[in-house]
Amino acid sequence: MSHRVQYTTDGEILQDLKKNGELRPWKPKKLRNMVLADSYKRLGHKYEDRARGCAGFLEFETEVENLAKRLKSAVFCKLPLCPMCQWRKARKKATDVSMVLDECLKPEKFFDKGLKRFLKLVPVFLTLTVLTCTIDELEAAIEKILKAWKSLMNHRDFRRAVKGFFRAIEFTYDRDKFITAKRFRSNPKYYTGRGLKVGGPNPNYDKIHLHIHAVLLVDQWLYFKGSDYLETRDYVALWRSALGADYDPVVDVRAFKGSDKGGLRKSVNEAAKYIMKDSGVLNPRNKASTDRLVAALTDALFKRRLYAYGGIFAKVAREVLKNRPEDDLIHVSEEEPIREDVATFFESYFWSFNYLNYLKITGIVKTDAS
Repeated sequence: MSHRVQYTTDGEILQDLKKNGELRPWKPKKLRNMVLADSYKRLGHKYEDRARGCAGFLEFETEVENLAKRLKSAVFCKLPLCPMCQWRKARKKATDVSMVLDECLKPEKFFDKGLKRFLKLVPVFLTLTVLTCTIDELEAAIEKILKAWKSLMNHRDFRRAVKGFFRAIEFTYDRDKFITAKRFRSNPKYYTGRGLKVGGPNPNYDKIHLHIHAVLLVDQWLYFKGSDYLETRDYVALWRSALGADYDPVVDVRAFKGSDKGGLRKSVNEAAKYIMKDSGVLNPRNKASTDRLVAALTDALFKRRLYAYGGIFAKVAREVLKNRPEDDLIHVSEEEPIREDVATFFESYFWSFNYLNYLKITGIVKTDAS
């Protein structure tokens, strides 16, 4: 005879606070995850159950004094389009990249026999774009941008200047039919240059903007004071050639200067953020649009390597991250483990489909299942 497990609860909802007092977005991410599961159901896709069961049960170790929580157990679906998993993965990836970068930037870390000195590595942040594409063109566009990146890495000027890198692919879906005031203010030069005004048709409506974020490691002396320096126009020319494009793609390159750790972490977070903004893709008010996007994106992202390390970055990543498995979405931050002398207790929460929230478990009841 099989049994069915039911949880009992007193209705207490999950309150998982960041250090700044803000709630971590467990509820909104799970709600958006359900939009994905519902879409897979309408599509008759095998991923429905896997998505719906994502993070259905959460166990935390909680400190008695300040009620700070540390996730100890959960099962995540790890689907590329899952908002819950992308949120966890983005946090983990940002932490991983920061840990590797901190190690790479240590003085006298890498000795260059040819230069007969230690490299003085500094980060450069690079964003590479391509023209927007339609949903149906996305799979081919991803293939093209990955091949172009490989071609860029193999170019002698890039290979000479860049000692290592981390790169991530991101895309955004444009669902605004008209140009809003906020959109116009974000890039007035783009719209005025095309004779476009607030309230007018959005030329990028229903298209996808695909781009690469990269953190490059360069030698400070050779790059900024020697022969390796690449100006923005050089990156534009190299990227245009790698793409085989007949236009100058938009490229943004910024060198990080100074010792502002907060600014460095912010730049790393930007490079390692979500592969997509789920609010733009998973729209519960437009099921037809959501299903069309989910179907296309699921196929386009299948077994795609959206993050990658190279050169010195890859070498150090293998050392630093050897105890941080790629698919571990539970231990996402680099917080210190809870000290043994700190009093803690364990508490568990389950996702209630009736209340649409995480409720604390006060007991478990087993009932016979037919």
